[in-house]
Amino acid sequence: LIGIAARAKSRSRQISAKALHRAEKDTQKIRILSRQSSARRRLVNTLRRELEDVKSRLHVALRKQVKMRKDLARVKSENARLKRQLAEDREIAETLAYLNESAELQVDL
Repeated sequence: LIGIAARAKSRSRQISAKALHRAEKDTQKIRILSRQSSARRRLVNTLRRELEDVKSRLHVALRKQVKMRKDLARVKSENARLKRQLAEDREIAETLAYLNESAELQVDL
């Protein structure tokens, strides 16, 4: 009877040791998965912050581009206006030169 009880106790200890070992392995797996999950969360948060930073810089760059396009359009418009003014000034200069020549010719006569 004592032998049977001893064997049962030994078997019980073996089962308990196996269960404990299995529980420790499960705990280790949970810790690893938890660490991986935390690492993923940190990575996702880091990537999200980087994406927001890139979007912000892109937004600033696009605003600068719009401003530069407006400035370019304004400069082109001013350039065209100055070219028209120059053409008008040349016509006036040619007219004045012609009138001056005509006046000199009339004085000579």
